[in-house]
Amino acid sequence: MDAELRHLRSFVMVAEELSFTRAANRLHITQQSLSATIKQLETIVGGQLLIRTTRAVRLTEAGDVLLTRAREALSAADDAVSRTRAALGRLEGRVSGGLALDLAPLLNSTLDRFQDHHPAVQLALSTGLEVQLFDELSLGRLDFVVNWAPPPPELGLDHTALMAAEAFVLINADHRLASSSAIERADLDHEPLIIFPRWVAPYSYANILRLLGDGPTARREVIEVPLLDSGVDAIARAVATGTGIGVVGPTAAARDLDRDLVLRHLTPPLLSPVELVWRTDGSHRTRAVVDALLASRPGAPDDPALRRFASDGESTSHTGSPPAIISALR
Repeated sequence: MDAELRHLRSFVMVAEELSFTRAANRLHITQQSLSATIKQLETIVGGQLLIRTTRAVRLTEAGDVLLTRAREALSAADDAVSRTRAALGRLEGRVSGGLALDLAPLLNSTLDRFQDHHPAVQLALSTGLEVQLFDELSLGRLDFVVNWAPPPPELGLDHTALMAAEAFVLINADHRLASSSAIERADLDHEPLIIFPRWVAPYSYANILRLLGDGPTARREVIEVPLLDSGVDAIARAVATGTGIGVVGPTAAARDLDRDLVLRHLTPPLLSPVELVWRTDGSHRTRAVVDALLASRPGAPDDPALRRFASDGESTSHTGSPPAIISALR
């Protein structure tokens, strides 16, 4: 008779708990059944694995050897099942994702499709600062992160564009450019830029400057503002004072902005990829989750999330209905 997975699971549980009572409770079986399973395993291996007294349970030397190998075997068996289910398009269990600030509204369609296709997955999402999210991802506490900018190569993280988001210029209604329906990037060359602190999201910070065409030697005045619950709110409050302009993501178009603020297009449009990030050395299951998320992003030509603005001349202010402003990257 060969050892079966049930024998190994029972043995590992007793070895971890050092108690037949607690191990039986965790396995949802009776102590008598657990004792019989351990006795069968000892018969199979040809020796004693556990020393059981009225006060304690401890491993024999042979039990110590088996514990390491049993854990490896159980892990391999679980991985084999997970890989097979993923190959069949089935994912299950808990999946943890981290979203950068102000990103959640853009992902509703993608995440809804993901859940529709994988109902057995418990999707646990949290929001946080860019550096914090990348740290959690590197430590294996998150399965994936969605961020406004790609991570630098030295972090050892893999990434791909999940979608593209059009960014807008947020300006005071009394600004000289407020009457323009669309603003050229050159018009902003000497405008002070109001932005979140660099330490909050250093890679997104650099990405915004890059999109504006600011190189390392640029002399643009940059005004960093304290972060509120939302990066958009912090920037909007500062722009309302007339001290500079802000560059914000499309979620700002869905907000009730102050009457002293207006959103304007840049021409040509300012498009920034929204990045899906995961560990390069991540598990097969992580890669399956990434593939499933990519497959769930909007992709049909008639999907409302793919429609761009009706015309480059259209503008958005606090009174307008938010247009569809996401385009999926094919």
